[in-house]
Formats: sequence, structure tokens, C-alpha cells
Amino acid sequence: MSRFFQKSPHSNFYEGRKNWTTLKYPSNRCSGLAALEILTKMGKGPDDPRMDKPIKWLIAQRYRDGLWTESNRPHMERDQWLTLGALETLNRYNNS
Repeated sequence: MSRFFQKSPHSNFYEGRKNWTTLKYPSNRCSGLAALEILTKMGKGPDDPRMDKPIKWLIAQRYRDGLWTESNRPHMERDQWLTLGALETLNRYNNS
């Protein structure tokens, strides 16, 4: 968790910092949302201060229409799955 939003030192993973702040569907393409999904499934919540910045980032990524989206060109199916993943992650975070 201390490496969230930082460049990955491992060449076999997505290395760039931008990878953390790009929403991607499907979530197996690695992103900040995918990492948050795993962390919240592990029980990480508001009691861990390292989760504060990533959760604030996730909330800030929501568009005016209430959906999370992969790009400026909406794709209804992908956006619905991203939104579901984001909402489930936030729900787990708040209930842990």
C-alpha cells in the first residue's frame, strides 16, 4: 500500500505512475481501481490512513452523470461495469 500511485520497480508489471490513475475494464488489466478492489476485499478500510488518498482519488474520478468511465468517449457496457466495481469497492471500504 505504501507504493500506491508510485512507479513500479518491477519490469514484469505495468511500471508507470499513470497506470494507477487510469480506469480500465476489465479490471484484470491492472489499475488503481483493481488494487482498491483487492485491498477492500482484504478488509482494508477507513481505519488504515494509507487508504485515504486512493479512496479520495476514486471518488474524484466519478463523472457528473454519476458513472465512472474509461475514457471521454462513453461506452455503456464498460462504464456500467466500472461503476459497479467502484461502488462495490466504496461499499466494502465503508463497511470494513
